[in-house]
Amino acid sequence: MLSPDLKNALPTTDELPCSDDTPVDNEDQNFLPNILRSLLLARGKYYELLMICHY
Repeated sequence: MLSPDLKNALPTTDELPCSDDTPVDNEDQNFLPNILRSLLLARGKYYELLMICHY
């Protein structure tokens, strides 16, 4: 349960900004983490090839 003070501090639905009720595209939210992950994977593959060729 929320304390009575916290209930009064939270905005009502009328005070919140309007929304068109369309969900956020999951791909937009994950774009940067996916790019960073692919860069890390590519770097790992590069170092694997480098070590194989070095020996």
